Amino acid sequence: MPLRSRLPALEKNILKYRCFEMILVLFYAEHLKDFVIETLRASDHFLTAPRIKHLKKDLPKKAWQILVDEKIITPEESAEIQKLIDYRNDIGHRIHFLTCDIGTKRWNRDFKDFQKSLNKEYNYEAAKRLKSLYEKVSDGFRHGFITSLSFDQLMFEETEKVLDDNLTTLRRKINRQFKQRKLQAEQGAAANP
Repeated sequence: MPLRSRLPALEKNILKYRCFEMILVLFYAEHLKDFVIETLRASDHFLTAPRIKHLKKDLPKKAWQILVDEKIITPEESAEIQKLIDYRNDIGHRIHFLTCDIGTKRWNRDFKDFQKSLNKEYNYEAAKRLKSLYEKVSDGFRHGFITSLSFDQLMFEETEKVLDDNLTTLRRKINRQFKQRKLQAEQGAAANP
């Protein structure tokens, strides 16, 4: 028999919100990485000493460094991109650590606290930051680079719109449910001084 969720509505909506947002993070991180590498490869084709053409190992790190050298992004933004790519990998390989803090099972939270080295916090800003960094990099590539043409973003456009619409709706529900819960807690505390 399948396990039925006994989560309250607020927690269910927070989990839905995270799932929709994680889909965006997965796409944005891969799209940014592929866009940068393919643009650098296309631009390097016309250089006498290509920077990444034959590079296999540490290719993304080298790409971020080139963006810093070209003053397209700052060193801090390069470090942030690398952390966001690592976060994307956490979603792909350790999603359970990004969702187990929401729920009724105390042992999930206790085990997560016990395993500090595996402790991953959910990042509610990751999708926004990846999209913003993509736009900055894309603008930086307008001069002196041959940008790679990809249909990935066009193919994902409708999915992105549906996810954004659902995130907006869920954000309103979560805020309303959180206010309700806070009010109930305050009323309960006032009734039992």
